[in-house]
Amino acid sequence: QQSALAESGPLRFQLALALAMQRQYAPAEELLKQVLELEPSFAEAHLCLADVYSSSGKPDQASASMAAAAQLRPEIAGWVSTQRAGGASG
Repeated sequence: QQSALAESGPLRFQLALALAMQRQYAPAEELLKQVLELEPSFAEAHLCLADVYSSSGKPDQASASMAAAAQLRPEIAGWVSTQRAGGASG
């Protein structure tokens, strides 16, 4: 059962992406938090959550999620630093 639960992370992530694209930020946020509970090192989920937070008017949480992604993926640290300095505008 633990394996099945862990395997649901990518599926939850895809659903969260779809919800975020439809501007359904609250359910997307909850799903992304679940994904990160299952897979804390999922950098893309941290980035998506940062976008959801930013779109929901939660800049501090967005910044923290972007920092977590940068820590997991050093190759994007420069981009994250730029985004955090100028606001997550794309």
